[in-house]
Amino acid sequence: MTIRDTDAFAKEIAGLFSAMKELPKQGEPFGGRVWLLVDHRTFSAANIFSVAFQNSKIGTILGYETGQPADICGDPVINFTLKHSAISYRVSASATFLSKPAAGTPEHGVIPDVPFDRTVLAPYRKEADPELAFTLNYIKGVRRSPSGLR
Repeated sequence: MTIRDTDAFAKEIAGLFSAMKELPKQGEPFGGRVWLLVDHRTFSAANIFSVAFQNSKIGTILGYETGQPADICGDPVINFTLKHSAISYRVSASATFLSKPAAGTPEHGVIPDVPFDRTVLAPYRKEADPELAFTLNYIKGVRRSPSGLR
């Protein structure tokens, strides 16, 4: 990316932020049900979000265990250079720890409320996206149930 491209990009981002400031504020907070899909590719900020989502009981998590332990380190990082070899390395300056650690937490990522496995997904195996097909069917079922829970 050239300096000219960078300047154009920066101006575009600044314009988007300005436009966001002019958006009307939401009158009422969202009060509906929320579902979160996770899998082994859920890392970094998405994993931190998954932990917060689960701990705050915002909604139902569906999918596979996340790919990173719930107790993780992250940005910002501090950069160092080894004195004799000049090899640079980074150390995380922050850490996220569960407020109520569970047995096995260091070895596991976020465990979904509704875990996927071959048995659960078997009826949807011919769908283009079995996980999505199961999730949509699950949500429809929850919406139809008298208590809204399953």
